[in-house]
Amino acid sequence: MDTTVVESNLINPGICDGQITVLTDPLSFWGGFDPIHGTIIDKHHPQSGLCLTGKIVIMPGSRGSGGGPAGIAESIRRGSGPLGFVVPFNDVALVIGTMVAAKLYDIVLPVAVVDTDQYEVVSAWSCMQIYADGRLCGQ
Repeated sequence: MDTTVVESNLINPGICDGQITVLTDPLSFWGGFDPIHGTIIDKHHPQSGLCLTGKIVIMPGSRGSGGGPAGIAESIRRGSGPLGFVVPFNDVALVIGTMVAAKLYDIVLPVAVVDTDQYEVVSAWSCMQIYADGRLCGQ
């Protein structure tokens, strides 16, 4: 299978390499996500029960309260969080959560923003590498 390259805007810099999990709906990281186990616990989310630990998460965005960044940062601190995020817009909760984790715990997770057309491309991949220059390579 050929590797495809997509350019992104890294709003939180970092690098990672791993399998992809695509969320179909926005997720609240405060109340809808268990930062201890890395799983979606929102019973109304279509992917409730799915574990995000060690995955690059492609998602339409986060939702919910201002407590979301705390859930993200806590999962990163515990090692139960994702490896990185790819979203179609600048998601403040994801950026703050990953920046807090970088500052407090010295653990860096990239948050990459891609345009709508590229979002569809990367959502079809099974694995991806996120590079420090914003390139996303996957298949």
